[in-house]
Amino acid sequence: MKPEVGSAEISRQASPTQPLVMQQKVKLKRLVEEFPYFSFYLDDLDLKENAVGLFEKIGFIVDHIDVKDRGDIIKLSIQALEKGHLIALHYRKKQDGSNILSLFTELKRLKPHKSFKNIIPVFVANVVSGTDNIIFKALSKFDIRFSIFLNPDNSGAAKLENFLSELQAFQKLIFTDIRLKSSRKPDISRADIKSVEVAERYKSLVKKGDELMKTNPEKAIELFSEAIDLKPDFYVYEKRGDAYYLIGEFTMAINDYIEANKLSQGMSDPFAKLSACCFNLVREEAKKGNKDIARKWFDRGVKSFHKAEKIIEKIEKDKELLEEGYSAGAYKNIMEALAEADLREIGMEEEEREIDLLSRKVFEKIKHIDFSNEDIDVDTRMNYAITLTRQKHYVIAEKIFRSLIRQDVDNAGPALNNFAVELRKNKEYEKAFNIYRELFKYKITNKDIVIQEMMIAGRKYALTARADGKSEKAVKLYEEITRYAKDAKNMERVFCDMAAAYLEIRDTEQALMFFDMAIKKSKSLAEPVML
Repeated sequence: MKPEVGSAEISRQASPTQPLVMQQKVKLKRLVEEFPYFSFYLDDLDLKENAVGLFEKIGFIVDHIDVKDRGDIIKLSIQALEKGHLIALHYRKKQDGSNILSLFTELKRLKPHKSFKNIIPVFVANVVSGTDNIIFKALSKFDIRFSIFLNPDNSGAAKLENFLSELQAFQKLIFTDIRLKSSRKPDISRADIKSVEVAERYKSLVKKGDELMKTNPEKAIELFSEAIDLKPDFYVYEKRGDAYYLIGEFTMAINDYIEANKLSQGMSDPFAKLSACCFNLVREEAKKGNKDIARKWFDRGVKSFHKAEKIIEKIEKDKELLEEGYSAGAYKNIMEALAEADLREIGMEEEEREIDLLSRKVFEKIKHIDFSNEDIDVDTRMNYAITLTRQKHYVIAEKIFRSLIRQDVDNAGPALNNFAVELRKNKEYEKAFNIYRELFKYKITNKDIVIQEMMIAGRKYALTARADGKSEKAVKLYEEITRYAKDAKNMERVFCDMAAAYLEIRDTEQALMFFDMAIKKSKSLAEPVML
């Protein structure tokens, strides 16, 4: 795409003339009356430098969203939306890969029931034939019905004049709708009142369900189910699917994601989430020995995964017009699915290789995105780092995990534990155990689970030391595990291993003591003593 022309010097020379102001004041009078407040975020310097003064002279009360952080842009846009402002957004490609579509996706996630009809996306781009239709189709899912396209080669004054002409077209569109609505005779019947009551009840149920998702997903499911009885729409089916996913009811979640897909084929998220459910079911069935059933779930998961990818590619295929490549936000649920596709240690090596290839292809598509950027969603960055570790890109993965900790120390638990688990499954036992040493310096939740994972990594590390004839080193490792774990579950296994290590260095007294401790901890040992 050609670079946008214009500079601060050119913009000052191209300030709006009095005749233009007077002309537009008359032509946009009705729009100003309908939307007295006008909020806008403009990345184009030519537009931004003169817009405030021009719009104020035309009659708008201007609220310039003059911030750089994406989170602040979203926050202020929501505030303007809640107040019923007219909103114009020109959002260029950012370093995290986000664009105007990913911005609208985040706005819709935060305000799923809010109409976006008074938001006008602005594109400063040379429009290739047919690409405007691609954009309109992508924006239609957000209930956006009007966009402004400006030529990047024009001067600042010409851009502003074209912008105002487009606002006239928008004014005509909305007042045509108003005339049509006002021409209909009002008929407030009991059915209308009942419809309003149902709508309010629906909103209340969905809101309460959202609030309970993390603390009480079972109750959230009940509320979403009641909402579905009132109004079975895309959003509530997807949310109930998410709640089922949280409690491990993967087949129930799949059913809801299928229903969501029926209601909106143009959304990638349900397909990606369905894929994640399938990969969880692959592990469940494989662990039961049902390899044929596991393979069927695998095939279904990969198929859904590819459908999600195709939808994302279709939305983002005109990279020049949108001024970006694949955004991190678009791949959030794709990364979740890849993180869930952990097929190691379950005897499905062929499928594991297929997932490895799939991951590499995704990484190639999004290699330009800096996932250590704090603007990107925490879960997306976490899942990307997990899959990188699985691919043995340890240096890059560690950089991302540590960026999460720098951003918020509460991320230390999940970040370091996930890193250590992936290292351990890759048979990097020493590296994994060193990460756990660091992790225990932080305040962590789910400490019992973390201790069990540390014990597995530590015992494996000690076993490799013993295999190398370093039983004294192994004893010190077992002692360290004991300090961390103390009275944890499965400690009898550590005591038993420790006793065996003492026998290897011919310390019979210590060996007998730890055998005795193991017996007291558990009368029936879970695994044989390794002599």
